[in-house]
Amino acid sequence: MFLFSLADLSMLIFLGILILMMVFWKLLIINKDNKRGWKFINATEGKFIYCQRIDHKWAKLELNGKRYAEGFPRHILYIDEDWSTYPDWVQEYEDLIKERLIRRFKEPEFTFVNEKTGEKLELKMHFSNLPDQNSELLDS
Repeated sequence: MFLFSLADLSMLIFLGILILMMVFWKLLIINKDNKRGWKFINATEGKFIYCQRIDHKWAKLELNGKRYAEGFPRHILYIDEDWSTYPDWVQEYEDLIKERLIRRFKEPEFTFVNEKTGEKLELKMHFSNLPDQNSELLDS
């Protein structure tokens, strides 16, 4: 008479609630990123993507990296020392992107490396002394 037993029905209800919670969580993250206007994505092994919302579209900057790199404390992120090789929008936001990179990919866990020479880069500039409470720059 009944297609499902009570145990089956309770399991279906539990799975439905779990799926709704995951969808709600993802929508919250999407909303937060859209309001903030930028985000970082760990795309695949060796790829990190910085996204900036420009004119209601996500512009992307792909950065190469390596997890558990030999000769470095842990992970490395390759940055071109000459930012003129990056797209125009990246050059416009260069200081802000550098600050966000510094705050998101902290030493000693991450090391910035010149993509062409393989040498360690120091991205810290005049803004590296900003207090950590500057929530606009932090990636939470």
